Amino acid sequence: MQMVAIVILHHRKEVQEALEKLVRRLANVGQVDLWHSLSDFPGKNGVPDLVLMDASFHPLLNNLPENWINTRWVVLAKNEGEAAEALFAGAHACFLSHQHPEELFPLLQKTLESNEGETLVRIVQQLRSKADNQPAFDTNEYDLTTKEKEILRLMRNGVHLKGIATATGNTYETIRTHVKRIYKKLGVASASEAVLKAMRMNI
Repeated sequence: MQMVAIVILHHRKEVQEALEKLVRRLANVGQVDLWHSLSDFPGKNGVPDLVLMDASFHPLLNNLPENWINTRWVVLAKNEGEAAEALFAGAHACFLSHQHPEELFPLLQKTLESNEGETLVRIVQQLRSKADNQPAFDTNEYDLTTKEKEILRLMRNGVHLKGIATATGNTYETIRTHVKRIYKKLGVASASEAVLKAMRMNI
């Protein structure tokens, strides 16, 4: 029987217990090796197959061990803004915390079986629909550099920050620094707000 190593990170014990019951009932998963901490996680060869976590833990995605590249990171978010931040940070999928547990079954299965989550693409599509119904901005108004425009263009195409680092030949930390500057120039506080403005500027 296949062993699947899963880590659940959530501040509320009752939510952790509910998520534990959920993952143990996943069809076709096999035996579950379940953990509630990354610090003492040995798991299968020291690498979890799936990390299911509250959105407040998404900064963990900034400093992952190299051998965790195949781990699936799934975030439970309170709203689309939180979801977008986690996805741009590199989460594979993000579900809204108000979803019924039964709705999460097929979504978690798909995340375990596939290499890429599709949620970021869907969020970008939703932002594009909003942008189509809002007035356009002049790009020059915000004094964005060529590099900042390139990063925004990739973000609006649904590329997360680590993917942007690879595409541009920069380090992840360099891209994060650029993104912070972009937020400040645009007067926004999140990736979804930045992407929406980028769409309205037709970047």
